[in-house]
Amino acid sequence: MKKRKFSVFWCIYAVLVIAAIVVIHLALGQVETFLAQYEASQPKNAAKAVFDENFANFDALSYLDKFDDEIFGLETKENVAKYLSEKTSGAEFSYYSISSAESGTYKYAVRAGAVKIAEFYLYESMGENGFPVYTAGDFSVYFAANEDVGVTVPKGSTVELNGFQLDDSYIVENDIPDPHNEYLPEGVEGKFYTKYKAGGFVTTPYIKVTNSNGELALIESEEGYATAPVYSDTLKSAYSEYVLSALQNYATYIQGRYSNGGVTLDMVTKFFDPKSEVYATVKKVSNKYVNSYDSYEFKNELADEFIQYDDNTFSCRVSFDQVLHRSGAEDYVDHIDYTLYLRKLGDKFLIFDMQHE
Repeated sequence: MKKRKFSVFWCIYAVLVIAAIVVIHLALGQVETFLAQYEASQPKNAAKAVFDENFANFDALSYLDKFDDEIFGLETKENVAKYLSEKTSGAEFSYYSISSAESGTYKYAVRAGAVKIAEFYLYESMGENGFPVYTAGDFSVYFAANEDVGVTVPKGSTVELNGFQLDDSYIVENDIPDPHNEYLPEGVEGKFYTKYKAGGFVTTPYIKVTNSNGELALIESEEGYATAPVYSDTLKSAYSEYVLSALQNYATYIQGRYSNGGVTLDMVTKFFDPKSEVYATVKKVSNKYVNSYDSYEFKNELADEFIQYDDNTFSCRVSFDQVLHRSGAEDYVDHIDYTLYLRKLGDKFLIFDMQHE
């Protein structure tokens, strides 16, 4: 039996094949690495990574932490976050590339549904492997801060919106006279108001107004907000019965027939300033041409809205129903409602003007 000779050719051939396989494998690995690095260096992939990190599971408050508080103006970060959360709830987020003026800079917009809510940039630089890398920056946020608020307050008051104190730059009107001022006597300054206006809110802000009387209550109207009048409980307690008596005597006197037996003109004029026009008017009033009645009573009596202008001057509102009874007839109800203006003469307050409400 012949022995087979070892073939050098086939040995060399096998070595070359194995070497070729190894080289090809290494080359393929390098190609895969190259392709992976190349793919990773594409801006679209970097943009997706930024989008996934910031918007795939959108948390409005966390996203807003990227920004300085100055971008919210007088609004609060928490209010804007709540607004964004409500506007984007249930919406599908997406992003798309938009043109950028600078080379090596890529700009993207983010939408929630059809509403654009944010933008971000990618800035290109060269990495150590020779491929570009991208850094995200210049994030922005969009919210409809289009609500304006007007607040009218007593002159000299401090106004805060969402905790921010307004300075004079927010004043749109100053020295607004109180309607009562035109009835006050000479030398009494009256009350004046200042109107502030501010914008940039996503919702009605928290409003706080303070002055020497403490924090003032607010009322809302079509023109915005205004402080409620400051009424004096001290004056109300001291003079409610007094002003009710004054106006009830007046109402009884001008009804004529029945008052002839009980209320005289002197009983009316003692409540009025003898130097005032209203005093002269009361003295001249006719009480002859009135409804005939057998008896009367007062119902729904109210003395309220006492406003102090200085130590010697105040106003108040007095109202009641004067019910006139007549045998065999339906009651006649006369609704009396006046604002009275009183000033101190000597040791008592007297009415120097009265306006029907």
